[in-house]
Amino acid sequence: MAAGLGGAMGDFAGGVAVAALVAGAFWNADRFVSESRRESLRRALGATGDADALAAAEAGLREALEARIGPQAPAARLFATALVCAATATAALFLVYLAATRGFLAQILSDGYAARLLLRQFLLSGLPSVFATTAAAFALQGMLLGPIARRGPLSLLPVVLGEIALKAAAFTLVTALSYVAFAGAFGSFGGSWRTAVAVVPETLLDAAGFTGLSSVYLYAALVSGFPLFLLLAVKTLLHAPRLAALWRLALAWLPVADRPIRAAVLMMAAFLGLAGVFAGLLIDSARLTGAFG
Repeated sequence: MAAGLGGAMGDFAGGVAVAALVAGAFWNADRFVSESRRESLRRALGATGDADALAAAEAGLREALEARIGPQAPAARLFATALVCAATATAALFLVYLAATRGFLAQILSDGYAARLLLRQFLLSGLPSVFATTAAAFALQGMLLGPIARRGPLSLLPVVLGEIALKAAAFTLVTALSYVAFAGAFGSFGGSWRTAVAVVPETLLDAAGFTGLSSVYLYAALVSGFPLFLLLAVKTLLHAPRLAALWRLALAWLPVADRPIRAAVLMMAAFLGLAGVFAGLLIDSARLTGAFG
C-alpha cells in the first residue's frame, strides 16, 4: 500500500511538473500567431458563447480527424500524420526536458560518445516507440470517429480514458521490444533480454514522474489523445448545459480573450499532466499485480 501510494504521489508530481514545463515553454506563443487565427481559437474555446461557432468547431475538428485518420483515409496518410505528430511532440518535449535538466545539454555537447548514444536511442528506440504508439492510437481513433459523433460528452469520457489506457499498454509493449532488440544488437542490459524486460516497469514509472529521457517518449506518445480531449470539451459546451457551466468556470481562469494560444497550451499541458498521472497509475498497478512477471 505504501509503495502504491508513493508511486501515485510520484505520478502526480510528475504530471504537475510536465504541465508546468509545457505551459512555461510555450507561454508567449500568441505573439507568433495571427489575430485571425487567435480569434478562431477564441471562438472555438467558447469565449464568445456562440453556439454556432462551437457547432462549427465540433464539425471542423471531426472532419479534420476523418480526413487524416478516419476509416476512409489512406493508410499512407494516417502513417504520415502519425509520424509528423510523433516527431513534433518528441522534439518539443525533448526541448522541455533539455531546459529542465541541469547539465544535460553540456554533457551531450562535451561528450561525443554520450551524444552518439543519445542519437542512437532516439532514432532506434525513442522515436519508433512514439510513432508506433501514435499510429496505433490514430487507427483506433479513426475507427471510433463514427460512434463518437453520435455520443454525448458523458459517454465520450470513457473513450478518452480507454484510449490513454490502451496507449500506455502499447507504449509499454513497444518499449520492451526495443529494449530486447538493443540487448541483442548492442549488448545493452548486459546482453540479457530478461534484464531488458525487467527494467521496463521502473523505467516507465520514472518516465511518468518526468524523470529520465524515457519521459520525453512517454509524454510524446500521450499527445495524440489531445484531439479527443478537445472533442470532449466542445461536446460538453454544446450538449451538456450543467457540465458546460463548470467548463466555462474553468475557462474564466484562462486568458482566452487576451491570449487564446496560451489558454490552449494550458489546456494541453493540463491534459498531458492528467494523462501522465493516469498512465503512471495503470503501469504501477500492472507492476504491483505482477503483470510484468
